[in-house]
Amino acid sequence: MTSPSIIEGYSSDMVFPLLFAFLTAWFFWHNVVPRQLIGLQVAFPTGERNYEVHQVTSSVDDVRMLLSRKGTRFGVVSYLMALSGSLVLLFEFLNFRAGGSDGYHAASVGFALILIILPAIVSTGTSLGAQVIRPIGVSRASLQSNSTLRNMSYVALSIAWLLLAVGVGFVLSAGEFSQTTQYSMIALVAFSPAVLAYGRILGSSWHALKQSSEQIAKGGASPFHNHLPNARQQFIAQVVHVNL
Repeated sequence: MTSPSIIEGYSSDMVFPLLFAFLTAWFFWHNVVPRQLIGLQVAFPTGERNYEVHQVTSSVDDVRMLLSRKGTRFGVVSYLMALSGSLVLLFEFLNFRAGGSDGYHAASVGFALILIILPAIVSTGTSLGAQVIRPIGVSRASLQSNSTLRNMSYVALSIAWLLLAVGVGFVLSAGEFSQTTQYSMIALVAFSPAVLAYGRILGSSWHALKQSSEQIAKGGASPFHNHLPNARQQFIAQVVHVNL
């Protein structure tokens, strides 16, 4: 099997993957995501194995209202960009495998990578800033006076970290390392703050999730699921509990 070619310039074959990708992203965002976020809860630890749980959403309208708030727009745009970019790559691949084109379109692949990389860079910068920059006060005056400075600090940190990743690439290029190794190490260094931050979040919620899934698997209620589960919920909880 020969490797697919890279098609330069415009081709009518590239229209359908882009169209299907954006239609799928719209459908997923408009129909799937709101239903997945119904029953969204926020828990605050109040003691050992004790949590104060607040339910944020109880309907699709609640979810859409939450996602339309000003404070969530940046995250929503980042999510949609990454989702759309991934779908463009997927439909480019499916289009080639189905015989709809003779290869991958350079413009579509480049556009998809931009949609994926930009949110990844933003995620790295915000994750790094959250761990390095001192939290501001909760008063309105503190929020207003520190907004511009904090934003500039986040941007400066992001640029500095990306330059560090590029520097690692130059060091590796001076040695006898393959291009695959160089690109892999650059990506690892560049996006490691986000990976570590998400790991800390998952790690901090591990105990609560394990405790909750154990209680649900036994047929009882839990702080995060305050009613008796049905058979399907018990099965899912058992699978989660076994794998934690």
